[in-house]
Amino acid sequence: MRTEVIPNQYDGPRRPEKRLVGGYFSLDYAGSDDAAEIDAGIRETIKGIRLSILAMGIGLAKIKAKELYVDLKYHSMAKYIESLCEQTRMDRSSIHNWLYIGEAYIKYRKELEKVRFSDEDGPTKLPYMGRALALYQKKDVFKAVKDMSLRQFISFSRGKRQPRRKNPSSR
Repeated sequence: MRTEVIPNQYDGPRRPEKRLVGGYFSLDYAGSDDAAEIDAGIRETIKGIRLSILAMGIGLAKIKAKELYVDLKYHSMAKYIESLCEQTRMDRSSIHNWLYIGEAYIKYRKELEKVRFSDEDGPTKLPYMGRALALYQKKDVFKAVKDMSLRQFISFSRGKRQPRRKNPSSR
């Protein structure tokens, strides 16, 4: 009589994955001569870049936090980033910035969701969250990260409060 091993395919209940909402982005506008079409295409591409930066950052942060670089046959996160930079011809500083963005997003995700922070609000502000939180109350920081431009938020995180603009469309 032959016994057959049945693999255990159940590893317990899993939390549903939180997904970032993305969209379809076309680069066809680059060949157009219509100013409005080109402008709309540029604006959509910028949205895609912001979403991509946030997604890459979250991915890098998860690889680091869960030490998933080991599964990819790297001995450290630094070695993984070094290889990633070489293979993609990206600057190390860009990869590290994306990592910091992802780490900050994961760390402050619940608070960011409460203020409805999205990729459109500028994920490049996120690495400055810790510095701002050391200086200001939590509610002020999360309102500022949602409302301020990158330049304003960096200044804010250094302790230089920005005057509020009366006309939000003048950003």
